Amino acid sequence: MHHLRYVGALLAIALLLGAPAASAQIQSPAAARLVSAMRIDDVTLLGKTSPKTLDCVSKLDRTTFAPVFAQAIAANMSAQEIASSTAFFESAPGRKYIDSGIYQLYDAVGFTSPDPEPSVSEADMQAVTAFSRTSAGDKLLVRRIFDSPEIRGAIGARIQQVLNGCSQ
Repeated sequence: MHHLRYVGALLAIALLLGAPAASAQIQSPAAARLVSAMRIDDVTLLGKTSPKTLDCVSKLDRTTFAPVFAQAIAANMSAQEIASSTAFFESAPGRKYIDSGIYQLYDAVGFTSPDPEPSVSEADMQAVTAFSRTSAGDKLLVRRIFDSPEIRGAIGARIQQVLNGCSQ
């Protein structure tokens, strides 16, 4: 779907992600809710592993990366930014944006998406554009806070832990 101008930001979130190691409980319930709304655990390993390993990983706890990203969100976004981001990603246009990006990510790495491609309207894209112009949207879709070297390094370490567990 060529009209999804912002899908690159989602792909960057999914492929270039990083955050502090996930060893502790999530300290910010609001950040955890945003992580869930963004479906981060659904895409973190796509493109980083074989279908066999991905099958193993798919059987793990679906929130294995949630503490990692919640910590990064809590450290980089205000409470208001987290709330407005959650509201956006829980809205119909926000869900379609995430679902479409996940669908395209599956396709880009040669896997079949478990879900059909969502229909994204011009009004949905206008909502994405409007969100991207907010301080929260700027952080998540434009400047991509998950793209920092610290965050990328930490999620890389967590990915390695998960992959090591699946290769044994």
